[in-house]
Amino acid sequence: MGVPFPVTAAFENAFLELMSIPGPSLIKRDTRPTNASVDAEGQVRWFDWEHACRRWIADDLIWLLCDETLPDLALGQRILLEQVARPRPEAPCPEPASAYLSVAVQHHIAWRVGLHLQDLRDGGDRTLSDCIANDWTGSVEAVRHLCAAGAAWATLEPHTVPLADWYRSIAGSTLPVGPTE
Repeated sequence: MGVPFPVTAAFENAFLELMSIPGPSLIKRDTRPTNASVDAEGQVRWFDWEHACRRWIADDLIWLLCDETLPDLALGQRILLEQVARPRPEAPCPEPASAYLSVAVQHHIAWRVGLHLQDLRDGGDRTLSDCIANDWTGSVEAVRHLCAAGAAWATLEPHTVPLADWYRSIAGSTLPVGPTE
């Protein structure tokens, strides 16, 4: 697409420092609405555990609240900042967790954007509602939705600010749809 990723030494150092977690907990790591169901007793049951690992417990909220399946990503941002971004003993870093959240959210959103872009190149555009209903990727609408959220999150921390323009560039570009030769 010709949109270079704006990696700076400061961003790379912050990413590596903030993504290392002392005293991690077991998390699902793929906490998305499409990986859950509700049983006859009304209990949520999670499946699709291939990404489970030991990280900070808030990572599951990041996956859930910063995913294209959430219709209002600004609401997810507010919930994360209000409920998680306060300094806590179990937080991955001593500073307010907003720095960690900003980097972790960028990681998740960029990953989801990449999945959609790859499937757009390989198979064409799907509707966002079809992607959500079938747990697919490959939606121009989803890329633009995620890029809007990524740009908003990127403005919250100095080391992720360059990503805001990167997301806006992707969202404003002609996205590749269909197989290329």
